[in-house]
Amino acid sequence: MPPAAVYVLEKMAHGFGRTGRASGGGFYEYPAHGAPALWSGLRTFERPSVDLDDTECTDRLIFAQAVEALRGLAEGLIDRAKIDAVARSAGFPVAGGISGLITSRGRAAFLARCAELASRHGKRFALPEGAFDEFSTEA
Repeated sequence: MPPAAVYVLEKMAHGFGRTGRASGGGFYEYPAHGAPALWSGLRTFERPSVDLDDTECTDRLIFAQAVEALRGLAEGLIDRAKIDAVARSAGFPVAGGISGLITSRGRAAFLARCAELASRHGKRFALPEGAFDEFSTEA
């Protein structure tokens, strides 16, 4: 569980005493009459939103999938022969699957974009050691 989620749960339970419906409420208020509604105190956890342009949003979605697939390759969970077929069958939006993404972007540009996304949005975009070894030439 991400540390931010642990923080929210601990703050809800120990800071606000909101452990669920049985104790009077958790994330929801339960009025005597009417439907449950989100507890107004959740505003405490709001953070400023980040304005992403379409390219940044698209790349975050596609590269997260690609990096996770490459992580599976590096860990031996899937082999190079299957990685594109599995990606396509799972609905990966780039023709040719992971190899297609790498080829269309170019190996160096793909690596650079992963590094840029990792520096801006976290380690989930960082390629694990050895993940790219089988892609030493263009797919």
